[in-house]
Amino acid sequence: MKKRLLFFLFLYSNVAIAQDDFRKGFILQAVNDTIHGFINYRENRSNFQSCEFKKDLAQATTTSYEPGQLFGYGFIGERYYQAKDVQLPDSSRKKVFLEVLVKGKITLYKLKEKGYYDLFYIEKEKDFYLVNSGLPRKQGEPRKQLGILNYTMFDCPGVQRKTANVEPDEESLVKITQEYNACMGGATTTYKDAKKWIAFTPLFTPGIAFSMLEINATGPETWEGKYEISIGAVISGGFDVSLPRTRERLVLHLEIAVMPTEY
Repeated sequence: MKKRLLFFLFLYSNVAIAQDDFRKGFILQAVNDTIHGFINYRENRSNFQSCEFKKDLAQATTTSYEPGQLFGYGFIGERYYQAKDVQLPDSSRKKVFLEVLVKGKITLYKLKEKGYYDLFYIEKEKDFYLVNSGLPRKQGEPRKQLGILNYTMFDCPGVQRKTANVEPDEESLVKITQEYNACMGGATTTYKDAKKWIAFTPLFTPGIAFSMLEINATGPETWEGKYEISIGAVISGGFDVSLPRTRERLVLHLEIAVMPTEY
C-alpha cells in the first residue's frame, strides 16, 4: 500500500468582498450626542472615508455619513473612529475618519489612505503630529520618520530610549504608546485590546479515500483488467492563521493530509 502526502496552503477571506456586515455600533453627531444602531463593518479604506449606518437590521435603507457630518462612530467593544482634519505626507489636508487605537496622555490614530501604507498620527496636549511617511523605508535608511516619538516621549526617558527601534506598524506603535501612557499615569484606553494580534486555530479532518485502476491494453503480455476498489482512511491536520486585531477576515490555511492507496 502506498501513502501519499498532500500539502495545502492558501489564503482566503471569510466574508465575500461585496457582502455587507452590519454590527452593533453607534454614531456621535456631537461629543455627547450618541445614537445606537448598526454599522457596516469594512476592512478597506472605506471605513476612513464614510460610515454606513442603520437604526435596525430590518431597515431597508442605509444612511451614509462623511467625516464632515459626524464627530465619530464606533463598533461596540471593538473599533472607534473620530473625524479629524489631517495633513497627509504630501502636505495636502483632508478631513477623514481616523481609527483611534490608544487614547490617553498620548492618543494614537491610524489612517488608510490611497497611495500610502498605513499612516499613523499622535496627539499630545492638543498638538497633532504625523508619525510616519507611509512610504517604504529603503534598506539601511535611518528611521527619521519616527523621530516625532522621541520628541513627544521625552518626559519618560525609559520609554523614549525604546523609540529608536520602533517600526511604523500598528502593533509596535500601540505597544510603545501603551508603555508611555502607563509611565505617565492617568486614564488610558486601548481599543480592540481583547483581540489577539495573531491567532492559530487547529484543524483535524478524518476522511475516506477511494481509488480504482482499470487498464485497457493490447499485446501478448499485459496487466489488462479492472482491479478492485481500494479504500483507505485519510487523516489531515493543520491550522488557520488569522490576524483578529488588524485583518480579521483574512485567513492563511495550512493543511497536511496522509492518504493511503493501493494504486
